[in-house]
Amino acid sequence: MKIDNLKKTTLFFIPFLILPVLLHSCKDPKPEPVELDYYVQHYEPLDEIIFNPERGHYTHRGTANQNAAPISVSALETVRNFHKVSLVLTIYYLGEFMEGAISDQMMGIIEQNMTNLRETGLKCIVRFAYKSNVNDEPWDPSPDIVLQHIEQLTPVLQQNSDVIALAEAGFIGVWGEWYYTSSFGYPEADWPLRKQVIDAWMEALPQNRMIMVRTPKYKTNLFNITLADYLNETEAYSGIPKARIGHHNDCFLASHNDYGTYSNIYAEKDYLEMDTRFVCMGGETCNPSVYCECDNALTETARFHWSYLNKDYHTGVLNIWEDGNCYQDIIMRLGYRFLLDSTTVNKNLSPGSAITLRIAMKNDGYAAPFNPREAELILEHADGNTYVLPIQHDPRFWLPGEINLSIEAGLPIDAPLGDYTVYLHLPDPEPLLRGNPFYSIRCSNTGIWDEDRGYNKLIGFTLTNNEESVMYNGDKLFTLMPR
Repeated sequence: MKIDNLKKTTLFFIPFLILPVLLHSCKDPKPEPVELDYYVQHYEPLDEIIFNPERGHYTHRGTANQNAAPISVSALETVRNFHKVSLVLTIYYLGEFMEGAISDQMMGIIEQNMTNLRETGLKCIVRFAYKSNVNDEPWDPSPDIVLQHIEQLTPVLQQNSDVIALAEAGFIGVWGEWYYTSSFGYPEADWPLRKQVIDAWMEALPQNRMIMVRTPKYKTNLFNITLADYLNETEAYSGIPKARIGHHNDCFLASHNDYGTYSNIYAEKDYLEMDTRFVCMGGETCNPSVYCECDNALTETARFHWSYLNKDYHTGVLNIWEDGNCYQDIIMRLGYRFLLDSTTVNKNLSPGSAITLRIAMKNDGYAAPFNPREAELILEHADGNTYVLPIQHDPRFWLPGEINLSIEAGLPIDAPLGDYTVYLHLPDPEPLLRGNPFYSIRCSNTGIWDEDRGYNKLIGFTLTNNEESVMYNGDKLFTLMPR
């Protein structure tokens, strides 16, 4: 009896169970197409090493004495075009001038190198030293002579600061690395004397240029700060002294403490990880070791936000990376690497209406740009009329990870109807460099780079006399170029 009742109950509910299935099967499983109220553009990544300013591999060019030849334009063009290198480490050895002023001949070499860098679209990492051999003593002159030299160099450094990416502290010790020194305390450092050199450097360069020191403890000792006093976002790029001091490690991955780079390894690495979010980190490798293996190298370059690395030294380390298939990944990601994902722009646009652009991108590099960088949108009409809008974003804060830009602005009331192309332009703000595409940042995507103007192509739209347009009444307006 109970079984019969169960059968009856089941038969009663079967139609109600089957009916929704039958109704669903009658529907088209594909959703109806939806007409979007905005244009959208997606992008493909470019997985290769490209030329970009103030990041990546550097090449080393030393000037041993005042009879050396300047770096030739042809050599610099090869560096740029063949090696995709935008940075040149220029070390000037001043051992001939240990007792007096730098000669006009040497000053002329420095000036000519800066001119040639500008002509070829490159920048330098500048360093000064006196000796390159530990057996050649004295290793450096008196502090008074060093300060005299910095004062003498100041005019040429300031006049050419546009092509100085940054400075390495130098002047003290063999190779300018602040260790073997005759005049500034060795083996125990004389920090007040060394601080005078750093203070003179900061006077010699514009406030927006950084000076790199060789170890984390050099920075903390120079400014009497602790390892808890790393830079925060509020202090970053503010011009205060510790915001202008970055780090260069010239024995990266050489041993457990990078050949003496770290003395309190874990605490100093924690400090460096945080500090290098907002100051530059670079240098070179110097010794193959188990710490150079790809897994650790990828971790350490990312952790410490590396921006520049010697392309020629140490070959043993570079070969380890080649053999481990991580070389290209490391070089591509030094510094910034901006990958566009998508751009959207609203439809129903008319002259004088509001335009809203949303740009989704990612910094897949190890660091953000470390020098001032402008950001602007360019609108170009099919007939050539071009308009520009500076956007209120500082690329120095585009740290590794997702970046989402939302810009609302007004189109010119007299803009001609027709088709437009939108570009992202990230130029160098220095007046002599701003219009040079070699000094503009290229996004790492296929099919978007305008190499003649240094623009990244984002999206297109059509301007019509549309009654549904929303007119703009704010103060962010695209203006006609040239400025």
